[in-house]
Amino acid sequence: MAGAEIILPSAMGVGGIVGRLGTATGEAAVKASSFAGRIEAASISGGIAAETANDLATVTDCHVNADLKARNILGGIVGLSSRGRIARNVTEGTLAATEQRVNTEYNSPDDIEAYEISVGGTVGKLSAPKRNWDATETPAEEGMTVENNVVLLSAINLPADLSETARATAHRIVGFTSVNNGASVTFDSRYNPVYGDPAVETAIDNNHALASLARLDAGIEAVKTSTEGADVAASDLNSGFYAAIGYLFGDNAGEPWTDGDTPLLFHEKDVTAYLSFAESEIEVKMLDEAYETELIAEDIDTGIITFECSEGLVLEIEERTPDTVRLKVSTSKAGEYEVTAKAGSRTARLRVNASKAVGVGTVAADGNSLRFDGASAACSGDTLITVYDLQGRIAATGRGSVSLAALPSGLYIASIPGATLKVIKN
Repeated sequence: MAGAEIILPSAMGVGGIVGRLGTATGEAAVKASSFAGRIEAASISGGIAAETANDLATVTDCHVNADLKARNILGGIVGLSSRGRIARNVTEGTLAATEQRVNTEYNSPDDIEAYEISVGGTVGKLSAPKRNWDATETPAEEGMTVENNVVLLSAINLPADLSETARATAHRIVGFTSVNNGASVTFDSRYNPVYGDPAVETAIDNNHALASLARLDAGIEAVKTSTEGADVAASDLNSGFYAAIGYLFGDNAGEPWTDGDTPLLFHEKDVTAYLSFAESEIEVKMLDEAYETELIAEDIDTGIITFECSEGLVLEIEERTPDTVRLKVSTSKAGEYEVTAKAGSRTARLRVNASKAVGVGTVAADGNSLRFDGASAACSGDTLITVYDLQGRIAATGRGSVSLAALPSGLYIASIPGATLKVIKN
């Protein structure tokens, strides 16, 4: 989606592609999708998804280039993640959060009131890991939740008067993690809380942020496994860098990235491109004669355009210019044919209908006859006669008869239902 503006300043759960991804238990996925434009929401907002419903909801190989704004819980890709895999996503543009809120999940033996703003270049807020509800109450095993993402934002804007606990929930990759919930809690045999050290987030790996985007928490190292991610210089952003962290290049959802320095999905690269034949269908009225047509291209290198045609149709490329390709088609057999032009994800098709023409003179057609005397074509009654030039364009029409006197000298095709006659205008 490009050029979109989603302005809902009072709404919660606003995403560029989807609001809430998935259900409580089912699988769901967004992949190889893009959003470009602007979003403004109240809270829980993301460039692709506002939130994921469970750890089976995934967002992979997506690209956001947008200005995103919300009071809090704002992510460049996902606002609120329930630990479904979020991988190989690229975020460009800006983030702006305007207001902290009370962190109701904060654990403290001293009943400290904590705040959050929860802003991240990839994920705004990452929920705590599932726990094994047994005697150990240890986190359940899981794979990487946030990995191989690249944040190329130009700015993450926060209010100047944030509390210390709220400021600790804003980072270049993931804003809020379980460490921001304060002390870990277990319970003794009488179900009294036992407070321990804050949890450690272990499911974040191999994420990068543009070096020119300052860390929001200088106390957190710029490494691949941290919520701030490793630094990457703009000069090092190239196809080799992306390939090294698992990005695949091609022209489909399985290999969605374009091979180049700019992070674009295959369908974004030619979003303004246009490819079309000058006419969707042509009538070939004379077998073995070449008919001209033209392919029109905008924002496409005509040198990369390829052509395929039906068996029995002969295709000749006459000339390629920056905006057009001139073609000739011909066939020796009557029938219906198709020419397909391709450039990246863009496709254009031309139908070619070839009918058998007969020699100069007179032809019969279901009780009627079509004649040419050197100046005019005529038939019985008031049947419509259509005269075509060799490019398949209508040159003259008439009922019962039609004069060719005003036409330039050359070869023409006169036609009535059921019969076609080649005529020469001297």
